[in-house]
This record gives sequence, structure tokens and C-alpha cells, in this order.
Amino acid sequence: MNDNRPAARRVSIRDIASAAGVSVTTVSHSLNGKGRVLPDTRARVLALAEELGYTANPHAQRLATGRHMTIAVQISGVGRKALVTDSAYFVDVLNSVSATALDHGYTAVLAAPDMGPRDIETFAVDGAIVIDPTGTEPLLQALSARGAPVVTTGRVLRDGVALSSVDNDLRKAATRVLDHFLEAGYERPAILTGPITRSYAADTLAAYEEWTAAHGIEPISVPARSGMSAAAAISAAEALLSHEPRPDAVYAMLDVLALATLHVARQRGLSVPGDLGIAGAVDSDGLRWADPPLTALNLHPARIGREAVELLTAVLADPVQAHRSVTVPTRLIPRASTARRG
Repeated sequence: MNDNRPAARRVSIRDIASAAGVSVTTVSHSLNGKGRVLPDTRARVLALAEELGYTANPHAQRLATGRHMTIAVQISGVGRKALVTDSAYFVDVLNSVSATALDHGYTAVLAAPDMGPRDIETFAVDGAIVIDPTGTEPLLQALSARGAPVVTTGRVLRDGVALSSVDNDLRKAATRVLDHFLEAGYERPAILTGPITRSYAADTLAAYEEWTAAHGIEPISVPARSGMSAAAAISAAEALLSHEPRPDAVYAMLDVLALATLHVARQRGLSVPGDLGIAGAVDSDGLRWADPPLTALNLHPARIGREAVELLTAVLADPVQAHRSVTVPTRLIPRASTARRG
């Protein structure tokens, strides 16, 4: 049976203005975060808008604000053929960015890391979030040059680049993992690092070098690149475990490196955790379901994505505010791969 009842009329800003006893202009400024509106008035308008079920007309909103209501999100260092790696960390960050952006009325679009000048020139976005940047990304440079806000997850290490960022205190986190190894009876911890042009790898390697120097332990590290294949990860793990004397614990910066270390240990007849302790810097299902389950850090990637969007939308609402840095806590999750040895 056809339902011929007329659809409910869309709530307009005039309806909100009438209910709030303010002008249409005041409602518009309150909803768009623009203009000089008293905080109490803005709060009352926003509450009424929610109560009345108001949803912004995206086309009208674009015309009124001059914005595209779209933000770009880019994972630095991955190729065009694999814009999203199989890393659970990146998936969690991206899902959180997308959901939080929608909460603020924005759509998040995934940007290829190798976008050229022509691509960027026609890329209609209001700002961007760049994950694990080096500072050389064309998108980051182009948007910054034209005054569009850019927020990073992980810091840019290059001098002269000042951007709002969301990060973990990975120096502190690495120290906690190394202390955990020591408490569990391991004496020669080594590290499989990511590319040192990324802040997460540089911070972790610096903490490792400080910790080994303080404890009189020879540092053993093998660098790796981000987005690496399983074969490349296994090669890096083989190189590390071939060092003499062999490390008795490995801190792996990427989940694929942690799993590769477990694989190589089995091939060489090393027991985990008896002969070798393994911990990963990024937790994932793969580490949780490994045999034995691998000790790891929870970096709270969903919160990182949420905080990045909050920073970006705050700048879009108030472009004159200063750059800010947000630190998201980490949590060490001890598992069987570093169980105390008898």
C-alpha cells in the first residue's frame, strides 16, 4: 500500500531563531561557529537545534560558509596501489577520523600520498590530517602554503614546520617496555625500528639508546621501512637475530615486525618466551592471537583519530588560534611472549 502522507517539513534556521527568540543571523553564526555570539546564546541555539532535529542543508552550508565541508586524510609513506595498509592501527585511526568528521558535519576523504601539484590544486578540501608525516608531503606543503589548516598524527621532525599534532609519548612508552624486559629477566634487548624520518621511530630509538647506555647494555638495532612486506620484515628479523651475541628480547616498532620475529625464532628453534622475549609497539589482532600472544602497547588509535579531527575543526572554526599538541596515553599489555623465565 502506498503511503501518500506528506513528508515532515525540514526544520530551518528560521524555526530555531523563532524558538530561541534571536535573529536568523545569530542562529547561523552559532551553528557555523562564526561571528560574535555570547557563549550562553550559542549553547542555547545548539541545544534547540538538537531538540528540534535540525540538520544542516549541505549545499546551503557550503554557500554560507565558503567551505567544502570536506577534510583530507593521508597516510604518509604508502603507495597509490595500497592507500591503506593492512595495519590495524591505521584502520582504527581512519575509522575514527571518518566518524568524528561526520559528527562535525564534515566528510573525510582519503588522499593518495603521491598527489602531484595539479591534483592538489583541484582538491576541494578545507584542511587535512596527515598520519606519520615527514614534512615533505606535497599535500601538507601545498595546503599550508595557501593557509589551509593541517593537523598531523605524529610530529614533523623538520625544522621550521609548526603544525598542530596528536601523538603518544613514545619515549616514555619505550622505556616502560624495556623496563618490563628487564623485570622479566631479559638482559640483551634489541630493537627493530621504523624509518627514523618518522617521529615514532626517532623517539623510540632515542629512548632505547638512552636506556641501554644507562644500563650498560650494548645497543642492537635494525632499521626497517614503513609499509613493508612480510618478506622484508622477515629479512629484518633474521638480520637482528643473527647478531652475536644474540639478543634475548626484541622490541618491534611495527606489528608485522613483531610477527616476523616470532616466525624467525620458530625457524631457528628458539622458544618464546624462554629463549627470546618479544614485544610490539603497536597492538593488533595478529599480536593478540599469536602463539604465544605477544606483549604490546595499546596506543589508543581511535582516540588519536578523534583528537586530530577535534584539533582540525577547532582551527577551521577559529583560524587565529595557536598551534596545539595533544598527547594520548599508552598502555602496556603484558602477554605470554614476555612471561618471566624460570
